[in-house]
Amino acid sequence: MKGIVEYFRTKRPDLTLIPEQEELLKDLVNVEIQKVAESCGRGFSKTLCSALVALWFADEYSTEIGRPLEILLISHQQKIYDRIDEFFLKDKSLRPRLRVKGINYEIPREKFQFTDNLSIVTTCLATSKKVRGNRCDILIIDEAQDVPEHIYKVALGCLTGDICKVIIIGTPRPSETSKSSRNWFIEIVDCPDKYGYKLKQWSSSVCWWNAKALIEWKQIYNEEEWASEVDGVPSTKEQRMMFPRKHIDASIFDTECIREGGVGSTIEAGIDWGGVECKTCLTVIERLSPSKYKVLWSSGWKGAIEAYIDELVKILQNFKVDLIKADSRPPEFKGWLEKYGYKPFYIDGVYNKEQELSQLQKRIREHSLIIPECLVPLIKQLCVYKKGMRTGDFVDSLALAVYQPVTPLKKPREVIIIV
Repeated sequence: MKGIVEYFRTKRPDLTLIPEQEELLKDLVNVEIQKVAESCGRGFSKTLCSALVALWFADEYSTEIGRPLEILLISHQQKIYDRIDEFFLKDKSLRPRLRVKGINYEIPREKFQFTDNLSIVTTCLATSKKVRGNRCDILIIDEAQDVPEHIYKVALGCLTGDICKVIIIGTPRPSETSKSSRNWFIEIVDCPDKYGYKLKQWSSSVCWWNAKALIEWKQIYNEEEWASEVDGVPSTKEQRMMFPRKHIDASIFDTECIREGGVGSTIEAGIDWGGVECKTCLTVIERLSPSKYKVLWSSGWKGAIEAYIDELVKILQNFKVDLIKADSRPPEFKGWLEKYGYKPFYIDGVYNKEQELSQLQKRIREHSLIIPECLVPLIKQLCVYKKGMRTGDFVDSLALAVYQPVTPLKKPREVIIIV
């Protein structure tokens, strides 16, 4: 019997595996290990490896043990069909052995069987209708992070026989279709022993074909994204960003920072006072409805309040702000806005910061906050913001602007302190 690396070389002489891929493949086909999880950075050729493993079990291993095997290969992407078909295109000795041959492809679209050892490989997309009803000796889930948890559970129910081997391979990032920052694959990668898996992790930085892409990734990925997308490691709580990038991107629009108006529209401002290290930041929003907001202004100043208070007040006047929510600390900043006739709501961040950030996070995850693309400093800070940051002034002022306590705020007649 050919080992999987040798098998690959005979079937795909046009490609060369790197040592890390060879080691990964040997882990995947180790029949002494019942449950294997491989966590890889993007660009590690995960789908190619999944296709190869399915073919090797159906061809080499089945022939060696003298019994037919059923392999179920699940993926959320159509590309899985193409990767298997490429093996049949490159090695012309495979197609004549098929019981039923493909029409538009070398292989039938969803299932193929060898005539000599009678082994079957079923490839299907990650839907209940496609997965349910199959039976398999070996289950392989490709791009596991994008396969819904209920499909994973349905797939486990397809296992039968004395082998019952499970292989999952993916990148430990949130699913593209989920609002959650976690998924079942990340949970397994975080705690493999808890779920009975043997885990290996692989960084895509070792892949020579990613050399140019790595330069681009370094420019666009934050620490959390780099850990999962490149190193194949789930981000820690310390690395995890408050606002996932995909939700920030969905909130950015090519629009002007001007009021839209409408019934019930109000203009509200959030002011996060600065100190020795931090800026004083002002964010103005338009509350279009109880569940829709638009950012109209975001700016910051450093230095003594006397130097910028006139400019700050002028912005409030230009936007005809209805409500002002200001940080109550440091206490020496209280009273300045009152000199200009304003009666702000002073909000104590010690007691309310968690609620402010939680509400902002909810707005961004629900895509109910419109952020004009011209507000670059605010957008950049949202992308890297973590709880406890000392330099998150733009985000903190935005959180104040959208904040609404249990009792809704109204245009005040007097100065109010919320504790």
